[in-house]
Amino acid sequence: MSFFSYFTGLHQGLILGLLELTNGILSLTPDRAGFLSAAVLLGFGGLSVHCQTAAVLSGTDLSLKYYWLGKLMQAGFSFLLAIPISRLFF
Repeated sequence: MSFFSYFTGLHQGLILGLLELTNGILSLTPDRAGFLSAAVLLGFGGLSVHCQTAAVLSGTDLSLKYYWLGKLMQAGFSFLLAIPISRLFF
């Protein structure tokens, strides 16, 4: 039994989405909570994206601190903008 088999629906999608964005989005539930979760995940990105960004920035003087802050803010804005839209569809 795999680790992810302990989680179902929304929780599994969120965990998978934090690791790898596409698989996480595809496994979310097709309801309002899934829609809002997809907005947050798309705003934040997956761990694979963050590792790629860290690799690119490793040879520079740029700090990842502002990158992480920006991604958290982007996830928050995505969530806030998705709330009124989700009320129209769900």
